[in-house]
Amino acid sequence: MKKSIVILLSIILILSAAACGSDEPVNKTKEINVIEPTPTPTPEPTPEVVEVAVNSRLNEVMEWWGGDWYGYWTVISADDPYLGFKGKQWDCYAKIEAFDDETATILLWDDDIVMGEIKVDLILEGYEAGISGFAQSTGGDMFDVPIEAEEVWINPGFGDTHDDMIVIDQWHEDKDGDEFRYAIYLLPWGRLWDDIPEDERPPYYEDWYLGVLHMTMDEAIESLGSGGGAANVDGLIGVEIGLTMSGREGMMYAELPDGWFDHSMPDLMSGLMHFSASEDDPWDRDQPLVQIRSSAMTSDKLRDHLLYDGLMMGWTWDDRDWTGNTGENNGRDFVEVVTDIGEGRYVAIYAEGMDQNDATLKSIVSSFVVVWN
Repeated sequence: MKKSIVILLSIILILSAAACGSDEPVNKTKEINVIEPTPTPTPEPTPEVVEVAVNSRLNEVMEWWGGDWYGYWTVISADDPYLGFKGKQWDCYAKIEAFDDETATILLWDDDIVMGEIKVDLILEGYEAGISGFAQSTGGDMFDVPIEAEEVWINPGFGDTHDDMIVIDQWHEDKDGDEFRYAIYLLPWGRLWDDIPEDERPPYYEDWYLGVLHMTMDEAIESLGSGGGAANVDGLIGVEIGLTMSGREGMMYAELPDGWFDHSMPDLMSGLMHFSASEDDPWDRDQPLVQIRSSAMTSDKLRDHLLYDGLMMGWTWDDRDWTGNTGENNGRDFVEVVTDIGEGRYVAIYAEGMDQNDATLKSIVSSFVVVWN
């Protein structure tokens, strides 16, 4: 009897447990707790690793920009008095120095004039920066007019330009408000232009460049002339005058004072003579210096260019009228005068460390002569 009661109670307990359980079917599968592995955290780059990466990128950009460049520049559109230059093209050159503070200087000149120098910041990363990065101006000057910060942007490879080509496309406004738009196209010195249409190559690309591209740019430019120093005729120093509107050629000459030194570089900077009493440093601020420069600017423009806070003055030497002024630059006296030499060109003489009564300066000015071919 007791055994029957025990069996009956067991059945009742089993039925009670089933009644209190879930309606879900019993899962016979044994549950396994899976322990997910703890992910290993990605180590943050150390400052040393970051610095190496930045320096590598900077070196890449500096290597791309730095060096010698060759190409041409052209006037795209122009107001008077620049209409005569519209559509013309001139071979031009550039020397670019890139620095590890992410800046660079771009010195530009052609066979007749020093065009200017643009100071830039090198932007390593950003919108379409590419392998070269891109550059924006911080200062400098072009065609004797200052360049403002962020006025010039150079983005190699942007648009339809070649990845290794520098293009500078700018409007130039002179002090009278007259404008012209110019464009400069440059490729690294030694690079062929055979993938570029013939009408978009420098004017002397085939007749000159192809025969000298195996040289350094300095050697090639030197091969154009006597190889340093200005011409010396009848005791006077002379350089080519530069481009005239009519295409006429000429030379200008001046006397090199006794004990002075000729630092002219006619193969690099035509239309410019530089004399200094210093043998080693052309810009030694402890010694007097004189620059004589030919320009295509009109007389009024040159006079405006010379208007400092000094005294306007006029000289006449050998029937040639000179107009200019005196002043002070970095604590040193200077004199600057200009004269019309004809053929649409003018010459300015700038003297530093001298005043208008200096006998050496008057000797240089009075010796000045122009010979037209």
